[in-house]
Amino acid sequence: MPASTSQAPQAAQACPLEPQERVGGEQAARCLYTSWLTRDRSLAGVYASAEAVKYLFGMDPDPNWQWQGCGEITGSPGENACQWLAPPDPGVTFLMVLGGSPALGNTVLSVQASD
Repeated sequence: MPASTSQAPQAAQACPLEPQERVGGEQAARCLYTSWLTRDRSLAGVYASAEAVKYLFGMDPDPNWQWQGCGEITGSPGENACQWLAPPDPGVTFLMVLGGSPALGNTVLSVQASD
């Protein structure tokens, strides 16, 4: 699980089809989640790899996931992820593993479920 580096969720996250600024990790994760809820694969492809989109879109959208924050993955220095908790089973978490660079911005490379 990542150590949280972001606090409470921000209000609405902007998810443009053509971002004009560098995409942060939280923005990439939130925009992928939003695109999944609205079944917008084109938007998802802006913020995530084809692998991450395929994995997430293989499940039914669930608007009840709870944001847990972003941070470095414990035991994997330099690797970051954003975490969601999927109710009603509090044991299932989804990690959106991030990649990218400070200059180019972030993207969700993969989505991993764990209990």
